[in-house]
Amino acid sequence: MELSKEVAIRPHSPEYSSLVMDVNHAFQTILSPAKMNALYLKLEDTYSQLEKRVGNFTTNSSLQEATLCATSIENFISILNQYRYIYPDIIEPLYCNIMELLYGIKMKISVLQKFMCEENFTKSYKINVQAKLVNLANNGTK
Repeated sequence: MELSKEVAIRPHSPEYSSLVMDVNHAFQTILSPAKMNALYLKLEDTYSQLEKRVGNFTTNSSLQEATLCATSIENFISILNQYRYIYPDIIEPLYCNIMELLYGIKMKISVLQKFMCEENFTKSYKINVQAKLVNLANNGTK
């Protein structure tokens, strides 16, 4: 069998150059390791503050930053989709990793929103939801 018949046909180089520019731009801006690490640390700090119910809550700014980052990543994914069928061997692994990153960010956003709602409910109604749920669960198992 001749391997030359199995070689993928690639479009002209301007599309590949455009792909490289888009990916480089994304990894220098929204997906830069420094930015992702800073966002992760900020979300973890906010999460631990809410969990312990101590400190000045920076939840709104953390949520806004994480939501903005998630939106930017979704926009980049839509850009990647333009190249998905032209360069599947390049795009698919990158696409999967970016989707996992986006999933993780959205999970963090969900947890922070849950804690925020719980905190607002506790302040508004003077009811500790967590303690009430634990008490209810313990009484229900006896």
